[in-house]
Amino acid sequence: MPRIIFTLIALMLVLLADLAAAGAALPAATTPVAPQPTIMQAFHHQAWKAGKGVPVQIHAITQSSDGYLWLASDDGLYRFDGTNFDRIDAIGGHRLRSPHAMTVLAEADGGLWVSYRYGGVSYFKNDQEIYYGKDQGFPDAMAFQLARGPDGRMWATTSQGMASLDNGRWVMADTARDLGAEAGVVTRMLFARDGTHWIASGNGAYYRAPGSARYVRAWPRGVHLDQLTETAAGDILASNGLAHIYRIARTPVPAQPVLQGAAVWTDRAGALWTAHADSLEWLPGGAPAAPRQVLGPTQGLSGREPQTFFEDRDGNLWIGTNNGLDRLRRWRVTPVPAAMRILSSAMVPGRDATMWISEDRLSARRFDVQGRALQRVPYPFAMGLNTADGGIVLGSRTGIWFEDGNTLIPAAPEALRQDTDISTFARDGQGVWWANFRGVALMRRIGDQWQPARDSVAGLPPDRPRTMHTDAGGQLWLGFPHSTLVRYANGAVTAFGAGQGLDLGDINVVYSRRGRLWGAGDKGVAWFDGSRFHGLALAGGQALRGVSGIVETAAGELWLRSLDGLYRIDAVEVSGAIRDGKAVHYELFDIDDGVGPPISLVGPFPSVLEAGDGRLWVASYEGVATIMPGDIRRDLHAPLVEIRGVTSNGVHYRPAAPLRLPEGSNNLDISFGALSLTRPERTQFRYRLRGVDTDWQHAGTRRDIVYTKLPPGRYTFEVSASNEYGVWDSKGDALDFEIAPQIWQATWFRLAALAVLIAILIIYHRRRVAAASARAAELSATRLEERERIARTLHDDLLQGVHALVLKCATILSRLPKDSHEERILESALDQAEKLMANTRDEVMALRQDLSSAQMLADLHDDIEKLEPTTGGRLKLGVSRELVHVRPDVTREVCQIFKEAVINACRHSQATRIVATIAISGTLLEVSVMDNGVGITPQAAASGIPGHFGIVGMRERVQKLGAVLTIERNPGGGTVLRFGLDVGYRNLG
Repeated sequence: MPRIIFTLIALMLVLLADLAAAGAALPAATTPVAPQPTIMQAFHHQAWKAGKGVPVQIHAITQSSDGYLWLASDDGLYRFDGTNFDRIDAIGGHRLRSPHAMTVLAEADGGLWVSYRYGGVSYFKNDQEIYYGKDQGFPDAMAFQLARGPDGRMWATTSQGMASLDNGRWVMADTARDLGAEAGVVTRMLFARDGTHWIASGNGAYYRAPGSARYVRAWPRGVHLDQLTETAAGDILASNGLAHIYRIARTPVPAQPVLQGAAVWTDRAGALWTAHADSLEWLPGGAPAAPRQVLGPTQGLSGREPQTFFEDRDGNLWIGTNNGLDRLRRWRVTPVPAAMRILSSAMVPGRDATMWISEDRLSARRFDVQGRALQRVPYPFAMGLNTADGGIVLGSRTGIWFEDGNTLIPAAPEALRQDTDISTFARDGQGVWWANFRGVALMRRIGDQWQPARDSVAGLPPDRPRTMHTDAGGQLWLGFPHSTLVRYANGAVTAFGAGQGLDLGDINVVYSRRGRLWGAGDKGVAWFDGSRFHGLALAGGQALRGVSGIVETAAGELWLRSLDGLYRIDAVEVSGAIRDGKAVHYELFDIDDGVGPPISLVGPFPSVLEAGDGRLWVASYEGVATIMPGDIRRDLHAPLVEIRGVTSNGVHYRPAAPLRLPEGSNNLDISFGALSLTRPERTQFRYRLRGVDTDWQHAGTRRDIVYTKLPPGRYTFEVSASNEYGVWDSKGDALDFEIAPQIWQATWFRLAALAVLIAILIIYHRRRVAAASARAAELSATRLEERERIARTLHDDLLQGVHALVLKCATILSRLPKDSHEERILESALDQAEKLMANTRDEVMALRQDLSSAQMLADLHDDIEKLEPTTGGRLKLGVSRELVHVRPDVTREVCQIFKEAVINACRHSQATRIVATIAISGTLLEVSVMDNGVGITPQAAASGIPGHFGIVGMRERVQKLGAVLTIERNPGGGTVLRFGLDVGYRNLG
């Protein structure tokens, strides 16, 4: 009991103290001073140190009209595209006069001036060089500076004095006459904004007013001066090259330094920069800051001695040192210096474009756009919100506070006892407050009492909500873990999850504007169409991870705070996604733009808010920063892209056109680059090799492409680049090159190989034909021998035996009675025997005959002529004389088939016209017998007429020849018989 009483008394004291402090928390009478950011809070720094082609002892920096940086150094003249340092030994085919460049100056018309350490200056333009040496009036001395005056005249300061270019010749100024004998060496000059020509010398400064021909000595006097600059206020400052900087005046002033430094420069923002022996100092207000803002080797400066300073057309600051080159680029997201030590800050927009920021268990302050703290209250808050009536409400450990500092809705007793925060709260359309107290429960404020929400509202998930939001219609939205979103309206709860398209993981933020509701969580963002949620997809498959804040601006842009940074999605892209479901293109602001590490995904939410003036305030784990969407500067110039070279088989080739690569160069590494001084790491490339790639190939940020196994031939490689804003170079760069063929890849070699192959095939074919002819001759000889053997057997055995038998029968016949029955029988038998002998003699003679194809062709004509009396002129015969060159055995079979077909047509077709031909074309022999008669049935054509074997015999003979016989009805009437035969093995001799 004493412990509870003690706790309640302590809580009452805290409430009283908070109320008293809040009542006195009005802005002070004097306007707070805006704190200055540190140099690292204001700029992104990158250094290129000596080594890998980086020049040292950089004396001068300039930017040519095409955007490249040119550096004059002890190492020579260099060109820099943001990534690569290229040593330049020649321009437009003209070699530099010396490897030691002292100054370099680029002009808007594309001209480039280069001076040399030991005298002389070259002017390059349009691949032409004009050299000015001693013969052209230029002093044989080191040039400190080159400058063009408002009247167009070119000036130079040298170790021997000051000179100007007049009608193609340099004219040395008469220093003693114009400045006085005490002037000494002229070191630097400056043409001020009002046209005044200022000169720094070894004995002070001089000036010549516009329109005047006379130089007047300025103050202080008797001081060696070197570097000159004009401040934003129009003051002229000069350094002595050692440690002091003076203000130059036209009226007497004491020779007292106003700043410390060996050199001084002014940037376009009006800030001063001074060089020291060991660092570079930033003076944003024109005077040293407290603490001093310096950049030295300890902070990452490339060298110990800053030697030259240059601001390019994009606002990047370049510093040349004794050991390399440095770039300072302003952050696109501006830090709030006074809030940079506030970690994971809860925020809520205040009045007059201000922002309330909680300071983690200490207090909360209201900041303006300059980062000035205008108001402070002693109660930190875990979440804040703006009410529909314009009020500002903060949720703290002790309860819900209103901005006036006098109104408090105390926290639930359970939360007070546990000293816990409100993690999220909201007021629904009926004016009822809802709050989630960490470690307690989801509560509702009914009357003047907090009650568990689940006691009076059915259907709420068992988890505690991570975020709450009341839309313009008074509907209360509660975001829960596990991709669950609940809408409470008119006393009813509606839950949305995977079935309604929600797939966001743990819900972190719910946001609405102009009737459109968005939800965001660990896995992305989705919008609500009134019944379902639809996920927002990023182009290129980029994942939206851990989204903790959403803002939709008045212009319709969508801003998302995620683990990767701050995404900006254009209004047109948002409309396209809602209308068509298209993936959206985006612009990402990340750690290299000034967006700090993301807040923890346990809150506080949201991590990006919009103030009354449209400025976005972004919370991170390193503090708070701001960005004004309408003030973002974007480079809309496409980067200049350049093919840098080709490497094959370890040999590097410069991209000279036309480029002819030696044989065997089928594996290529093509390197390229693009001019981007601000964000070269975000330059995107695309390429194609004509003849290989059918379309553009996306290379991302890669700056080299490898092709393998390229055949010999002519190719064109094309490459294009885009800057970080997606602006593509429509022209790009291209390289024509040719890969020479190996000897076996040459056209003449291939033609020769083809000719050899054809010759081999011809020889092979002829040998095959000869072999076939030899085999046919051998077969024919074998058949002839067999016929002769059969003939001998018939003659010696059969004929002789039958003849003996006939003689015996004749003897018997002579002894039989005349006209007897037996005599008649025996005489008949003898007649048959004689006929058999005659037929056998004929067969023996046929077997022994070796008729030629010509003889067989003549016999065919004789046999056909015997049919003439029966054909009555119906037969038209055509037999090719080429048949005489066909092998005899083939000719014999062809003639037999042909004769049988003609005889059948004459006897059975009842035709009035019969056309029979034997034709030979090349090696193809074709036989055709066609009539216009009664035709033939399919059965007869296939199997012949029963009892007749003519068709069957013809098919067997044709098959024996290796061909196919076709017999079919003629569509015009009649029958067609035909077959074809390859006689490539015929005897051509």
